Amino acid sequence: MFDPQVVQAGQCCRYGRRSSRGLYVVVSGRIKVLLSDNEGKEVVLTVESGGACFGEIALLDEEPRSASVATLEKTELLIIYRDHFMDLLDNHPELARSLIRSLVHMVRRLTKNVESLALKDVYCRIVDVLERRSVVEDDVHVVNERLTHQLIADMIGSSREMVSRIMSDLVKGDYISVTSEQIRINRRLPSGW
Repeated sequence: MFDPQVVQAGQCCRYGRRSSRGLYVVVSGRIKVLLSDNEGKEVVLTVESGGACFGEIALLDEEPRSASVATLEKTELLIIYRDHFMDLLDNHPELARSLIRSLVHMVRRLTKNVESLALKDVYCRIVDVLERRSVVEDDVHVVNERLTHQLIADMIGSSREMVSRIMSDLVKGDYISVTSEQIRINRRLPSGW
């Protein structure tokens, strides 16, 4: 029925062409959902934390998983096995509606990602990531998570070096302040680099 698991940082739940065992719910920790090629090049579709779930698409269409998942830190997962998941959907229409909303949100997010990759330059894609992941604290926008330059590069389809140059310029211009756990947006980011 339910199976709790603790996964250490960096461990992967890479399923390749295998079908899904169940729906995974992130109880605590952070994961990245990614696509990769045979040479190890990655694109990160999203970074998620507690409350997020993954594996639902493969459960619903009974096809192999469409993406891989890797932990970014020690992460606790709860697995809801396929049979129990299907029973829950059959007997709880509010859960089915919530899952539909979640899938619609995913389609919208992926559509925005494709738009960004196709129509925006690297600087604008970085700004999108910072603004999308920020929250307002004391009238200041803050990204309260560890986003390395490599992770940002993987999220926007760029090189780490290019991200480092842009982030460095934003720090020098006092547009942002960066610590190991937070990015603070000090003032409105310029429209171009």
